[in-house]
Amino acid sequence: MKLSKLVLTLVLFVVFQLMLMSQTRNPGVVSGRILDIHSKTPVEYANILLFDTLTGKMVTGIVSDSNGHFRLDNVPLGVFIVEYSFIGYATNRTSPVVVSRKAPGVDLGELLLDPSAFTMNEVTVTAEKATMIT
Repeated sequence: MKLSKLVLTLVLFVVFQLMLMSQTRNPGVVSGRILDIHSKTPVEYANILLFDTLTGKMVTGIVSDSNGHFRLDNVPLGVFIVEYSFIGYATNRTSPVVVSRKAPGVDLGELLLDPSAFTMNEVTVTAEKATMIT
């Protein structure tokens, strides 16, 4: 009886430890602030994407808050490119960002977005009214 209790306790302890280990998160954090290059006002709801430089795949993404701030949590260790954009602005990319055990938190500071210079010519919309028969 004592042996079975000991084995059961040991098994439960090992299972509990494995569950805790599986829930560990990545230690990295990448943060910054998105501003308009001319007015220096915050750009809210800007898209921020994190790409792995080795695979080119997107790792995570987020949208900036009302003050232009963003914070990407649970970033794995590695080298990344941050791409940031917003409607009406040109898309920008940072130089490679390194998230390591020695420096898991990376603050990119102020990232500036330049309004896109694309303008459209005049558009004329025409339509024909259907004939009504009564």
